[in-house]
Amino acid sequence: MGRLALVLLAGVWLSACQPQGDYQPLWVQIANQSSQRLARVEIQHGNANTQEQITLLQLESGQSRMLALNHQPGQGFSLTVVYADGTSFEMCVGKYIDAPVITEVITDDGLDERAGR
Repeated sequence: MGRLALVLLAGVWLSACQPQGDYQPLWVQIANQSSQRLARVEIQHGNANTQEQITLLQLESGQSRMLALNHQPGQGFSLTVVYADGTSFEMCVGKYIDAPVITEVITDDGLDERAGR
């Protein structure tokens, strides 16, 4: 009987910890279409109550990765890209794109951004 009560209590606690309403993460696909490995890609964003930083490491040329951000679509975020040769760029992206998925395509010339995959 004690185990059943513990399982029920855990279920109630987990359901209470779930985000309320229509919360969905913002999915960001990072696609490396440059000719070199990306040593690091950093995403930073925040609001009045939180600050989040996600660091993606070692993304080979031709590969992509999908990341989930605890952030509302359309609010934008800071993206820093560091290529294997040490060159880097930083820019604000995702602003005014009110879509649940954003693809950031990184090339040798910079960045291309689009809604969806």
